[in-house]
Amino acid sequence: MGNRAVGARPSILAGLLLCGGAASLAGCSLNSPVQTQLPYQPSDGVEVNLGTITISNLLVVAKGADAPGRVSGLIRNTTATPQTLTITSPDGSTSKSVVPPGPPLDLAAPPGAVVLAKAGAPAGGLVQLKLSTPSSGTDSVGVPVLLPDLYYATLTPTGPPTSGTTPSTPGPLSSTPETGGSVVSESSTGTDRP
Repeated sequence: MGNRAVGARPSILAGLLLCGGAASLAGCSLNSPVQTQLPYQPSDGVEVNLGTITISNLLVVAKGADAPGRVSGLIRNTTATPQTLTITSPDGSTSKSVVPPGPPLDLAAPPGAVVLAKAGAPAGGLVQLKLSTPSSGTDSVGVPVLLPDLYYATLTPTGPPTSGTTPSTPGPLSSTPETGGSVVSESSTGTDRP
């Protein structure tokens, strides 16, 4: 019997060490947040919530900092009445877009596409755009600038932007420049995203 008790001690000791090790490793996640419960933006752009208007995947597509840049994003009016979104570029030029209620609309799709005369930052950088609605006030947002590659290849602004260009035919999202000429509406066709 003496041999049996001696043989049991190492296995009891091993069991205690195993339980103690498992308990100490389990404590590592005690103060760590559960990643699936943290909000994140699963897109190339940023999310903006202006109360009555939400924009997802907001970004600017441009070949360089001094090249024209097309503003892209999915915009949604969460009210039952049309809302006005004003986008102000870093040089102070503005563009107003009337956003009807209903399903989300693509900010980059003609005829209401918004094009910056200059992107304001190189690809990989951030450009500060001011977004506002009459009910929410103004929100300054760092918007990523991306090259017109892969999915965004069709969003390269066509031709040099000109001041005062407005949509030739009204669409679901209509956009008009307000000042300065750096933000314009583009009325060309055939540049919709797939």
